[in-house]
Amino acid sequence: MSLAPGAGEGLAVRRRQKCADPGSILAKRGDDVGSNELRGALEAIVMRNSRLDLCAVRDDHRLAADLGFDSLAFLLAVGDLESNLKVSFPLERIDDLRNLTFRDLVQVVSEQRPQFAVEA
Repeated sequence: MSLAPGAGEGLAVRRRQKCADPGSILAKRGDDVGSNELRGALEAIVMRNSRLDLCAVRDDHRLAADLGFDSLAFLLAVGDLESNLKVSFPLERIDDLRNLTFRDLVQVVSEQRPQFAVEA
């Protein structure tokens, strides 16, 4: 039995609709506004580029090990980070980024974007 083109898309959309909005999750944490904006933007990029169907990203999730980033997905995510958040990563540092936790990624990006200061 074959499905019509796009037939599986409805299931993916319904599954994503069950997930909480990343912004609403972050707002409950009590972080400052800049930190919330950055975390929300990063969480959206991670969720959009991950090979997994994620509903939320925890601070202790590792990008490659826990969040489903293979090499291609990770390069796409880095491109997304660079174009949307106006940050840049040296090519020799890209592999090191894959082993970061989400918390570490927030810190690395906030160092390049001081208006999104993150308190430790």
